[in-house]
Amino acid sequence: MLGTGLGIYLPVVLYVGFLVGCLLSIAWRPTIGLYILILVMPQQRLRFRIKDLPLGNHMIVLLLLCVFIGVLIRGYSFRRSNLNKVLILFCVFVFFSFWWGALSASVTAPFIERFYHWKDYMALPGLFFATSAAIRTRKQLGTALALVCLSVLLVGRGFGLEIVQHDLTHFDENKRDSGPLGLGSNNTAAFEAEMSLVLLAIAIGQKKSARKIFLYGILALSLFCLLFSFSREAYVAFLISLMAMALIRRRLLGFVVPALVVLLLAWRLLLPQAVTERISMTEDPTGQLDRSAASRLELWSDATELISSNPIFGSGYDTYEYMGRVASLRDTHNYYVKAMVETGVIGLFIFLAIVLKFFQIAWTLVKRTQDPLFSSLGLGMVICTVCIIVVNFFGDRWTYVELNGLVWVLFGLVAYAHSELDSAELAPAHQTDRAQLRGAFAERTLSRVPS
Repeated sequence: MLGTGLGIYLPVVLYVGFLVGCLLSIAWRPTIGLYILILVMPQQRLRFRIKDLPLGNHMIVLLLLCVFIGVLIRGYSFRRSNLNKVLILFCVFVFFSFWWGALSASVTAPFIERFYHWKDYMALPGLFFATSAAIRTRKQLGTALALVCLSVLLVGRGFGLEIVQHDLTHFDENKRDSGPLGLGSNNTAAFEAEMSLVLLAIAIGQKKSARKIFLYGILALSLFCLLFSFSREAYVAFLISLMAMALIRRRLLGFVVPALVVLLLAWRLLLPQAVTERISMTEDPTGQLDRSAASRLELWSDATELISSNPIFGSGYDTYEYMGRVASLRDTHNYYVKAMVETGVIGLFIFLAIVLKFFQIAWTLVKRTQDPLFSSLGLGMVICTVCIIVVNFFGDRWTYVELNGLVWVLFGLVAYAHSELDSAELAPAHQTDRAQLRGAFAERTLSRVPS
């Protein structure tokens, strides 16, 4: 660990911190567990080192449960949000879909393994509700944001250390690493793309130079990791989202548009050779698709047969990976297709509704306030949502807590920001009503005094 040799003690520290965090979340402050979750969620490889210890394999869910218990003990109310009803419907439907797949005679999938996957998947909406309820002050929101930035820094550091071990003069598949997330290079690249956009938006909204330097430093590391993730989908998603950001913040158009034009025209000269080799691999010199692109087309063609067999409810949550439909591939490499295969048109509709609500609450936060912190947070989550929409065209970049846990926490912070703005808007109205009541009471009292 940082060359000190203390890395061997890190699993012990993590495990003790997990247990203490659970107790403190219940007995003292629910935010303690939330803060720990922010730091450890993307660190799947680190968490894997304590999975054989008692309860170690269920660290995320247990910490989240303790946050909820702490919230309920203190009587904290859950924030009102346009997302709440959709998320409750989502949780109910996925539970139904899990059992639909378990009871289906045409699907043979391990029940316990699917149950663990379902449990981790439900942690995502749980993070939204827990964050929006546990965060009670602006200071706590600032602390959560700072820890998100630190968490992104730790992922970037771990991923970057893996990258620099390779000779990056030329590309080959063996140079693609998965970083601390342990989910494969494309998922880590999606994480870096999403978080880079959030960091950029928050950095733009900062007024203090020290904070700007800190955020831009993390952003530079994340962009380095994104570049050498060799993920074409993440490149596309980042550039599209960056253009969306420039359209929202018009003052950025004069910089972003020329930069993108130059990049598109001269990318072979500007980008490292290994990256240009990776981008050029989409087709070979004869015009044939490379193996990755060709396998996706085969998967999508096969998936259409499954969709047509049960278009309403699908085959059941988390069933496709056990079907062995196309060689050893376990994912449709397009989440929209996967949602249709496993959860049918109902599941796809709910997923799209959640993404739409994500965009809506973030966009509303941008439009309703001039507060630099809230506005930049809203902008970051607007463009992060655009990135989520794009990357899920290329694979399942939705169901993993390591990849999207921080996204759901950040949307919980957006819900808190809306709640604080609502309270600020209601306060003057209450004061006016009370003044009017006092005036009416005084007038009535004076009218009864004999002249």
